[in-house]
Amino acid sequence: GLRPEDKRIPVRVPTTAQELIEIMTPYKNSQETLFIDCGGFDSDLTRTAVAFADCVIVPSKDSLPERIGLMHFDQVLSEISKIMDTNITAYVYLCKVNPNKKHFPKLEAIFPSFSHLRLINSRISYRAEFEETLETGMGITESVYGRSTPGGKEILILINEIMNIISTNKNIS
Repeated sequence: GLRPEDKRIPVRVPTTAQELIEIMTPYKNSQETLFIDCGGFDSDLTRTAVAFADCVIVPSKDSLPERIGLMHFDQVLSEISKIMDTNITAYVYLCKVNPNKKHFPKLEAIFPSFSHLRLINSRISYRAEFEETLETGMGITESVYGRSTPGGKEILILINEIMNIISTNKNIS
C-alpha cells in the first residue's frame, strides 16, 4: 500500500498448492516472468513453487542458524528432485552482510557438501538506503538515484547474475 497507485504490482497470495499451480500454469513455457517469494520455511506451497521454478534463488546470511537452514533446504531439494525426476539446483546469495566483509569461510566451507545448492558471487550488504527506499514502497533500482547508490549497484549485479543463470539454464534444456 505504500507504492503510488500507478506503480502498483499485482500480488496474489495462494493458500493451497492447487491455487499456486493455477497461478503458475499460464507462465509455464511463456515469455512472461513470475516471481514467487516463499519465505524461509518448508511447506507444500514452497515445495510446489520450487518444483515448477525455472530458477530458485535463496537469500542467506552468514550465521549458524542460516547454515543449518541451508543444510535442511539441500535435503528438501533432494526430495523434490527425486519426486520430479530431475536435479534441482538453487542459487544462494549472501544478504544483509557487512559491506566491508569479503570472505565468509564458515559458509563457503559447507557448500562442497551440498548437492543442490550453489553459492553465487553476488552479495547484498546491509545498507541504510534499503530502509529509506522501503519506506517509499519502491524498489531501490526504480529511481536513477537508487540505481547509482552502492546498494542499487549491488542489486543490479545480482539481477544480472540471475539473468545469466536463467539464460544458461534455458540453453542447457
